[in-house]
Amino acid sequence: MTYMDWIELGLNVLAGLAVAIPAVISLINFVKAIGKEKNWSSLLTLVLGYMETAETNFQKGADRKEWVMSMMRQSAAAVNFNYDEEAEKKISALIDSICDTARKINNK
Repeated sequence: MTYMDWIELGLNVLAGLAVAIPAVISLINFVKAIGKEKNWSSLLTLVLGYMETAETNFQKGADRKEWVMSMMRQSAAAVNFNYDEEAEKKISALIDSICDTARKINNK
């Protein structure tokens, strides 16, 4: 191999690494997201159970939701779920969506 062949080979390796490294990082992020989503069904079960309990224990919808959110904060650790601000927003939106759907169904 000539000196130019070695340079070309080195450049090809570097180019391959430049493509491979971001791909590996994306794969790691994807796997982390999948890991988080594995627990989504457990969280959904908890939310529905807490909502059912809140229906019988509280008169106001806002009180029900606050209680459910409080219970979710406490229970998230039980299913190894990283309960951060983003998760709190998603669960809040989920509760709102379930309530909206229930209202629509009950009104028909």
